[in-house]
Amino acid sequence: MTHLKPNLTRARAPRTAPADDPFRYGWRFVPRPTPDDPHHLEQVPLTLEDVLHPEVGDVIVHSATVTKPTGCISPVCCGSAWSRRG
Repeated sequence: MTHLKPNLTRARAPRTAPADDPFRYGWRFVPRPTPDDPHHLEQVPLTLEDVLHPEVGDVIVHSATVTKPTGCISPVCCGSAWSRRG
């Protein structure tokens, strides 16, 4: 039996985001119409509160510290789930 692995790519964030980086948690696009462009979207940094309560379309940056444990566990879980399917 051949196990198929999903073709996913993850953007690697630096181990620690600089404290002065306003986009260290992520961002969202907020409609801010201008006289020239009524459909203008402005990229706004997320706060820690936004990360705890995300909205649809939010882009949340994941650090290597967060993704590494998940990356180690997920193949085990996915592998056992695939092997049980018949």
